[in-house]
Amino acid sequence: MSLIRSLGTLAAAALLAGTAAAAPVTWSLSGATLDDGSTASGSFTYDAATATYSNWSIHFTAGAQRPAIDYGASAAVNPLSSPLNLVLTLGNVSDYMNLAFASALTDAGGTIALALGQSYDFTTKSWECGNCNNVRNFTGGAVTSTVPEPATLLLVGTLLAGLAAGRRRA
Repeated sequence: MSLIRSLGTLAAAALLAGTAAAAPVTWSLSGATLDDGSTASGSFTYDAATATYSNWSIHFTAGAQRPAIDYGASAAVNPLSSPLNLVLTLGNVSDYMNLAFASALTDAGGTIALALGQSYDFTTKSWECGNCNNVRNFTGGAVTSTVPEPATLLLVGTLLAGLAAGRRRA
């Protein structure tokens, strides 16, 4: 009977591990620099299953082209956003930012470089602007996320199940 219970626990842990990778992932900006001497930091959540962005909070420091600005809860996702880019606008719709990614975001996590260039193309370059007159372009950076691998979750689940089974016997 305990072998069947242990196998059931292992099967449940495997199912949980398999579904863990499908959860929305929080991505953080890393090493984000712009051509006017400013930097960007912050994070956002992306759900690849629904292609939905949420919980964004991106901060730009002041630079030669633009003052410091925050794209937080008052910012809105622009319909041009996709798995390859995040476009946010502020309520006044004169401030825009675009994070374009070298490859599509997934729920697997990892590190994805920002697409760089001297342009404010809405889909292929990373930039921030005020009414798109004073444009500052990203010169470096990536988005990073850490997602526990299913095998790691399975190992932890098995360990916890073993400890629980050991406590019941004692």
